[in-house]
Amino acid sequence: MRSKVFSRCLAFTLVVLAGQAIGQDNSIKVYPPDDLYTKVTGNPRLGTLFITGEITTDLAGEIAKIVEDLRLDGGSVVLNSPGGNLLAGIELGQVIRSSGLSTNVGRDGGSPVDKLPGQCFSSCVMAYVGGLFRTLEEGSKLGVHRFSSEVKSDSDLDVAQILSAAITNHLTAMGVSSELFERMVMASKDEIYVLGREESQSLNLVTGGSMIPEWSMEIVEGGYYLRGSQDSWWGEGRNMLLCVDDNILLTTMYQAGANASTILESTVKHSLRVDGEFIDLGNPLKWEVAGGSYVTGLFRLDAYLKMRIQSSESFGHAAHPHNPEIFWGYTVETKGGKQMIRDFMSNCR
Repeated sequence: MRSKVFSRCLAFTLVVLAGQAIGQDNSIKVYPPDDLYTKVTGNPRLGTLFITGEITTDLAGEIAKIVEDLRLDGGSVVLNSPGGNLLAGIELGQVIRSSGLSTNVGRDGGSPVDKLPGQCFSSCVMAYVGGLFRTLEEGSKLGVHRFSSEVKSDSDLDVAQILSAAITNHLTAMGVSSELFERMVMASKDEIYVLGREESQSLNLVTGGSMIPEWSMEIVEGGYYLRGSQDSWWGEGRNMLLCVDDNILLTTMYQAGANASTILESTVKHSLRVDGEFIDLGNPLKWEVAGGSYVTGLFRLDAYLKMRIQSSESFGHAAHPHNPEIFWGYTVETKGGKQMIRDFMSNCR
């Protein structure tokens, strides 16, 4: 059986281009932000870029200029590419991240919301991981393989080690498990290892509309509280559990942007969202706008609500207007914080 060290050195012999010679042009189609849609609905429709074809050395610069000229920051990039230049893929991924863009895999279906299945293979994956949020269109494929070059030299091993480090550093910086590198090593340079959806999610390659939740115990003068936060495509949500006079209080905070005041004034009912279920929270002790763009509430939790939170996979807040078909809110996943939640609640007596 080969050792990992040996297989890594063998796999990356002078990595410059993806193993497949593509030799095709790329195309970029842009759907700019729709300000009218945003004004009418109150929800932003950010710009969308469809990139099709080869990942070339000048592509990152082109995308950076388009994003700047058309105000596409925070929008999305939809990729459909068999690969191309490895370092260009890494550079494009870095441009995508610095612009706050999210990524998807697919083909243009005629509008920014109509997408057809596509593929993102080889160096395209290095660009895809740059997405702040990373989704995978139904039927689309992500695939990796061993990178190589037809050019051999005495310095192959040194170059291979440098570029292997560049790949793993890029994946780590983008929040992707370094185990993806091992998947590349496992495949030959002439085959594509297509990742399944569950596998992609377990590697944090496909994240959906949310980042990994963060849970921490915060110490303040006179006490402490448990804080859980999670960034998503539609904003940041925060849960804060406080122990006050042997009672557990829940502070909810949702990044609503320009809609914050509208949400505050239109809300007639509050719910605790637990694993997709809505449970009445009662009247808030506080309900206000904070920092100009956050809506925040303070609620007292009864025994049933505390029990549901302790056993939940996710929980958060929903604000309901008179229209029963609409709600505003967020949830925070409890993975990484389950034990802290249980300990916090058991110690607040």
